[in-house]
Amino acid sequence: MAEKNTLGCQKIPMAKIENEDDFYSSFSNRRETLYKKASDMIGKYDIDVGITIFSPSDNPFSFFHPTIDVVVDRFFSPYT
Repeated sequence: MAEKNTLGCQKIPMAKIENEDDFYSSFSNRRETLYKKASDMIGKYDIDVGITIFSPSDNPFSFFHPTIDVVVDRFFSPYT
């Protein structure tokens, strides 16, 4: 068997991202990944999802399925 030329999956230590451009870029990538995973869960399990996150510059981003009213009503209604 041939020897691998790559290092494979490496563990990255948790550290604050100091470069501001990298920080915003990382946030955008993580936000898109979170939205994609939520969309996949909606398609696979037919669930109601609500996500609200704030960017490093305090801009709000939200994702609700099917609507914000349905998700909030479901959250505050007692379990039946």
